[in-house]
Amino acid sequence: MLAQLKQRLESLPARRRVAQQGELFSRFCERAKAAKQNAQEAAKAAANAKLAFNEFDDKETIARAKQAGRRAQRLYKKLKENPETVSDASVEESIAALSSQALSALAECRRAWGSLLSSKLSGRSTLADVVAKVLPRHGAELRQTVSDLQTAAARPPVEKAQAERVRKSVDHFDTLLNKVGLTDEVGTFLKDVAGPNGARIKSLENQTVRDFLDEHKLWPIFRVRLQ
Repeated sequence: MLAQLKQRLESLPARRRVAQQGELFSRFCERAKAAKQNAQEAAKAAANAKLAFNEFDDKETIARAKQAGRRAQRLYKKLKENPETVSDASVEESIAALSSQALSALAECRRAWGSLLSSKLSGRSTLADVVAKVLPRHGAELRQTVSDLQTAAARPPVEKAQAERVRKSVDHFDTLLNKVGLTDEVGTFLKDVAGPNGARIKSLENQTVRDFLDEHKLWPIFRVRLQ
C-alpha cells in the first residue's frame, strides 16, 4: 500500500519537475567543476611556462581563463538567486559557453607551449644529430636531452618543478655543446643553426664550415636561410 502511494506521489507533475531539476543541477555541477579545473590548469601552466622561459606569451591564456572565471561567477550567482532557472535554455547555453571558454584557455596554453618548445628544439635537434656523427658519446647525451624536451613539449608544466626541469634541460644541452670544443667557425655556424632564426646561407661561404660538412657528410641534415 505504502509503495503504491509513493509511486503515485512520485508520478505527480510537480515531483517529476523537482527530480528533473535535481538531475540538471547535478550535471551542471559536474560540468562546472570540469570547466573550473581546466581554467585553473591553464592559468597555472601559463604562469609556470613563463617561469621556464620569460619569452612565453601567457597573455591570451590568462585572458581566456579569467573570462571563464567571470562567466562561472555570473552563472553561480544566477542559480543561487533562482535555482529553478537551472532548467532554462539560457543556463544550458551559459554552461556550454563556460566549458568551451575553459577548454579554449587550456588549448591555447598547450599550443603556445608546444610552439615555443618546438622553436627551441628545431636547431638543437639538428645539432644533436651532427654531434652524434662527429662525437658519438656527446651526441648520445644531447639526443637524450632533446628527447626529454620533446616529451615536455606535449604538456605545459602544471608544477614549478616541471618548469624548472625543462629550463635546466635547455641549459644542460647548451652546456654540453660548449664542452664539445668545435672550431670557432664551425661552432659559430652550429650555434646559428640552433638559434631561432637558423644560419644564413652566407655562412656556407666559409671554407672551414664547408670542409666540416663535407668531412662528416652533414649537408643533408641542415637547413639554412636564404636571407
